[in-house]
Amino acid sequence: MTVNTHLCRPDGPYIRTQSGRWFNFMAPKPEEMHLRDISFNLSHQVRFNGSCGQYSVAEHCIIGYHEFARREGTEVAKAWMMHDASEAYLGDVVRPVKNECGEYRILEGHLQLHIERKFGIDESFRGKVKEIDNKMSDIEEEELWQRRPQKPKILFLQPRWAEKEFISICCVLGLT
Repeated sequence: MTVNTHLCRPDGPYIRTQSGRWFNFMAPKPEEMHLRDISFNLSHQVRFNGSCGQYSVAEHCIIGYHEFARREGTEVAKAWMMHDASEAYLGDVVRPVKNECGEYRILEGHLQLHIERKFGIDESFRGKVKEIDNKMSDIEEEELWQRRPQKPKILFLQPRWAEKEFISICCVLGLT
């Protein structure tokens, strides 16, 4: 595998990933999407614009997998683990902002579709993923803002541990 390490940015809307590759988020190609870049970025991307501390998007995915997705079967679990993968390239934008920015939602949806295709995820599981995301919102509300968890699930994993666990789950599921 050759890594694109050009010193100059290619023409177009490219970003540099952690691995040193260039990624065009407007015209994504499967060969430009890598689990290591996704896991690294999601483990460093904080939820809720950082207002809850170092609670990463990767940890959100990990908790949702252990609490809900793995009981739904492998295909739902795969869809769950990659449901926020577009945020690895675009950043985690808080829901109220996303709801006001139609063009951003189109861009995010376009990129997410390409990620799903790359990793062989059936988009028919989006409804089930949304259900899990809503359940996760309940957990996050209770633990992060009410601070009355019955059994705490959010551990505020350090990025390297969140990255390792995210990759581990994805490998078990065959997402490589």
